[in-house]
Amino acid sequence: LSSILLGYDIGVMSGAIVYMERDLQLTKWDEEVIIASLSFFSIIGALMGGQLAASYGRKKTIAISAFLFFIGSIIMVMTKLFGIIVLGRILLGIATGLGLLIAPLYTAEISPPSMRGKLVALAEISINMGILFGYFIAWIFYFMHDDEAWRIMILFGCIPSILLFIGMLIMPESPRWLVEHGKLVKAREVLMRVHGDENIRESEIEGKIKEIQATIALEMREGTASWGEVLLPCVYKPSLILRKALIVGCGIAAFQQATGIDAVVYYTPLTFRDLGLDDQMILLCTTFMGMSKVFFIFVAMALLDRVGRRPLLLLSSVLMTIALFGLCISFLVGRPAGFTIFLQCFYVSAFSLGWGPCCWVMISEIFPLQIRSRGMAVSTCMNRLTAGFVALFFLSIKELLTPIGTWILFGCISIVALLFVYKYVPETKNKTLEEITNSLLRGVSHLSIPDTEQEMVTEMVMNGGRKDQDSNNSNDKLEMVDYDK
Repeated sequence: LSSILLGYDIGVMSGAIVYMERDLQLTKWDEEVIIASLSFFSIIGALMGGQLAASYGRKKTIAISAFLFFIGSIIMVMTKLFGIIVLGRILLGIATGLGLLIAPLYTAEISPPSMRGKLVALAEISINMGILFGYFIAWIFYFMHDDEAWRIMILFGCIPSILLFIGMLIMPESPRWLVEHGKLVKAREVLMRVHGDENIRESEIEGKIKEIQATIALEMREGTASWGEVLLPCVYKPSLILRKALIVGCGIAAFQQATGIDAVVYYTPLTFRDLGLDDQMILLCTTFMGMSKVFFIFVAMALLDRVGRRPLLLLSSVLMTIALFGLCISFLVGRPAGFTIFLQCFYVSAFSLGWGPCCWVMISEIFPLQIRSRGMAVSTCMNRLTAGFVALFFLSIKELLTPIGTWILFGCISIVALLFVYKYVPETKNKTLEEITNSLLRGVSHLSIPDTEQEMVTEMVMNGGRKDQDSNNSNDKLEMVDYDK
């Protein structure tokens, strides 16, 4: 439901903006500000989310995001003033920022390792279900007067926010947060609920509790990375493994949006209108595109824990590049409506097959514990910042470069994303969060070496890749951790 809120806004605003443009006499810049303000201000929500989740718990933070989304939607439908509408969008942005950060973290912490990929991928499925719901609502009310249509479309967003608020009163808290705050009895109860097996042995639950406690102890021993290390790694020089995690997490988050997915979805009705379609056909084709996007999310969900995250990211990048350069060809040969609509459906389906779900799954997995909350916050901010700039300048870039130049630009970015995944992104399939933390700290998750040497490697990694000068082990031959090899 938390992700449905963002998806609904993306879907419904793609239809509502057409009616708002006519009713409120919006300029292109006004439209871009209304659309992009949500992404920009979701950064504030992401930065607030880490501290709120650590202090008050994951479920309460998600409930706060639902409340803010409800208030923002009400503010938007109660006014005709551009500034007040933007204020409502700002509240929606803070709400979606909180949800985008905390919902995958909560899901990753509460789910068993064998199901974590599928369950975290539910966030992306929910975003796409929200988009599809938004398309459907926009299509249902297309016949209404402009002033009424866009208000009713936005007002429907209150329904999932109310359901989310009520649902979080029922859902259990994260067992990791409970253990961290000394609530071991409740943590055991949650773990019993999660595993759903009445015959599960008490020793197994105790083993999981001890595993969480050991990871928390590791965080206390190694310390939490400072904001300076997270935001300015070139200046504050964090350890090599933290830099590696930041590169992967922030890179994945940025490239997910840099290929233009939110802009394509937000402005699809305007693109279809340029093809000569009427309002009803525009909304019908947009709904069909949303259905194909949702279908391939389910395909990705079935493959995540079988094929892995990295292969799906690579395949998704290749297919998106083909679709984007195909759109260039379509515009060169006169923009045949059927072919153009097919290519846009192909593009969003390719995105849903890899970049859509894998981004949030890997961000929730990749960071060591001492940087996890702040690393996820910065990655989410990077994602929303990129989405905001793309949405803010998409129409202007399209006007400056022409549609052909715009698709070429996004196609080139998709190629860079492919190369980034190939060089830097590891596989995290079927590993517990604690195993990923330990393997990242050792920096040798893909190697098999004796425990005594692993301890030495861990020490070297936390020292930035340098061997302790005071070591008395004359047989030690490990001088540096080579991640590329």
